[in-house]
Amino acid sequence: MGRLQVITVDIEGASAIADFEVIEIFDDNNPYPTLLRIDWVIDMNGVINLKKHKMIFEKKSLRVIVPLDFA
Repeated sequence: MGRLQVITVDIEGASAIADFEVIEIFDDNNPYPTLLRIDWVIDMNGVINLKKHKMIFEKKSLRVIVPLDFA
């Protein structure tokens, strides 16, 4: 559908610049979380733990833990 370029992603003070692909979801009955362009996750030393339902981002002395909600 398109691209968003040079977007600032800020999660509780952990910031990075990223480009994103805009996609259309065809099946609203079975949504799945989608992570596109994971370069910002790599820049933020991101860890996605699906079993524990959380994401962890670290940059310099900042560590952010974000709960995942699959509901």
